[in-house]
Amino acid sequence: MKSLVTALIVFGLLFGFSAAVLGSETRVETMGMGTFYAYNVPLQSFNSIIKDEYNIGMYPASINSFSNYFFAEISRMNDAVPSGYGYPGTFYKAGAIFKLGPTEKPWYLGAHFSSMRYFHSLYGFGNYYWDGGATHKLNLYYGRKLGDTPFGFTFGYYGSGNKNEDTTTANKYENSLTRYEFGTGLSFLEEKLDLAVQYAMTSWKDDAYYAAPDKVVEDTKPSGNMDLILRARYWMDPMGKYTLVPHFAFMMLNEGMEDYAWNAANAAWELVYEEKLKNTVFDLGIGVNYDASENVLVATDVGFAMVNYKSETDYSDPAVDDEEDKDNFRGLPYFRMGIDAYVLKWLDFRAGVVSASVNYNLKEQNDTVDRTYSWTTTETFLGAGLHWGSLMIDLSLDPEFILEGPNFLSGQDTDDAYDGLAAKASLTYWFE
Repeated sequence: MKSLVTALIVFGLLFGFSAAVLGSETRVETMGMGTFYAYNVPLQSFNSIIKDEYNIGMYPASINSFSNYFFAEISRMNDAVPSGYGYPGTFYKAGAIFKLGPTEKPWYLGAHFSSMRYFHSLYGFGNYYWDGGATHKLNLYYGRKLGDTPFGFTFGYYGSGNKNEDTTTANKYENSLTRYEFGTGLSFLEEKLDLAVQYAMTSWKDDAYYAAPDKVVEDTKPSGNMDLILRARYWMDPMGKYTLVPHFAFMMLNEGMEDYAWNAANAAWELVYEEKLKNTVFDLGIGVNYDASENVLVATDVGFAMVNYKSETDYSDPAVDDEEDKDNFRGLPYFRMGIDAYVLKWLDFRAGVVSASVNYNLKEQNDTVDRTYSWTTTETFLGAGLHWGSLMIDLSLDPEFILEGPNFLSGQDTDDAYDGLAAKASLTYWFE
């Protein structure tokens, strides 16, 4: 069975895109509202209850509220799991969004570029010049109002390939991996109701020469590699200092591959088996934004999440038994809490926690293995926001730095992937 850890992380990375203080990927994470992969907890509700520019990837209509800024992301590794899109110590993403057109009816356009790669769980594409996966080409953002309704659209593209066209047939091959991601969203009811749809499709070429049948043939083919995500959230009318934000997410994430080989009995190149990975995600919760004071926001989020993961292998040979494995995760319930508080005119304090009671059921080999596990997992975050004029720097602070201080005071090593001032940083510069 393919690694569930890898599948959940890859899916989460690819789809993961108070108004008094604007935010970033790092701000959302340090308030406990970011992506969360510890022990495969199936939380997909990240970034659903705080309005900031980081919303645009999940709710494209948000682009109508945030524009004229440059953004950049820097990341380390977090407990051996990729945090955000990046790799250890990598300045991995940068882009900008502009407000264009007439003042009375503007439109918005933006893009970002990154070192992010797309990895397919079944087709292990690689290239001589990097470790593997399809490299990121471009992400585009577009928005405008349709009448009085904010509209947004996003597009992402990954692609890499290898090809040998030598005159010697035995040396010829071609392999590539391509992925397209589309997102669109609308905001209704005076921008209280946000709706979003995301769709993605993946394809590849995997041609190689084989002595039998003495020609270049398709080694593998893609099969049903399409993903669909639906999201919704509703900003209820404030009740004093409280604003309730119910939210919902549903995802169908599919990967599939056909594998071919030479059948000597039939003297033909034939399908051996088809393998499919199906991941269904459901997330329902309600968040609360509490304006504790003029410059202090406390956010909480409580909900229920589940991931149903199924791996199927169907063999062409009727003498070989098909295989089916299932992994079912339940977060019953999950709980998030975070704070963003003004400290000085150039400094904000942030902290957050995520806790989930998890039930995990594993079924393998057509239910001959049926095991259930349960536990509670908790992760905490510490952050700071630095701002000078139009420049904002958000940090996910390393607790070791708080405990030990810089090297010249403590003598502790701060050069590896886990120690230092911060594990992640987001930089945002706003311009007119």
